[in-house]
Amino acid sequence: MSYLDTIKVVSLSIGIIATLCGGLYFLYRQYVKKRNWYRKKLQGKWTNEGDILTIETHYMDIEIDTDKDDGEITGIICSRSLTTNEELTNISINGKLKFKKAKVMFSSVIQGKLISYGEAYLKFINGKRIAWKLRTGDNRFFPLKTEIWRID
Repeated sequence: MSYLDTIKVVSLSIGIIATLCGGLYFLYRQYVKKRNWYRKKLQGKWTNEGDILTIETHYMDIEIDTDKDDGEITGIICSRSLTTNEELTNISINGKLKFKKAKVMFSSVIQGKLISYGEAYLKFINGKRIAWKLRTGDNRFFPLKTEIWRID
């Protein structure tokens, strides 16, 4: 293999590596931009009250704040059962948003004791609504499945 052939192989290798790195950087920038859009979109007040297309078992109001840097979710949830008329108010909600999905836990502290009410999955539906699915917890207080939408 001659000196010129070696230079050709090295330059071709550098060109391929540079192209791959540029493409990966472009994809990563697009991912970060979309991830930050979802984090910003999740912030605010959400509810399922007033839905006329489905039969709801609970009405929920959720106020969510999302950290733009790491996707940490904090907020307050209030839920009222339509069958038993039981209501939970000012329950803390915490979790982590990972792109379009989040796993959240809801709990409260009463007389110094942490009371956990369960966990749920949140998933964006076409960027305007969120699907709620109860993972663990008592369905007396929270719906098993519902869709919530932004009200502010």
